[in-house]
Amino acid sequence: MQRLIVFNELMGEYQMNQSAELGKSIGTKEIFRKLYEYEEAGLEPEDVAVLARAKAEGRLVVLPCKVGDTIYEGYPEGIDQAVVDEILIGIWTKMGVYEPSDFEKTVFLTREAAEQALGGRKNER
Repeated sequence: MQRLIVFNELMGEYQMNQSAELGKSIGTKEIFRKLYEYEEAGLEPEDVAVLARAKAEGRLVVLPCKVGDTIYEGYPEGIDQAVVDEILIGIWTKMGVYEPSDFEKTVFLTREAAEQALGGRKNER
């Protein structure tokens, strides 16, 4: 992604990117177009940062459909269709299957968090 705006540390301010890579300076019209797209997405900067981090860590999944969509499955006899009623996401381990909503309630990402939830009791397996 080519940055349209850069922070000039020497001046202590944001400026249009005048990078030689771009071949020419970026016009205000292009900056407004990008800002419009960003605002239309309805995301706050914090949301974008969370999504970017999840993508970089391999935790971001884009679903192929949404609840209410019609999907079709082909069989030798023909094609069936159905409306998506719900979408389930599971995390499988040797201990069991967990839903994302289980995390920080019964399943934890650190041993320390699990011990804290158990009130300091340690249960080694």
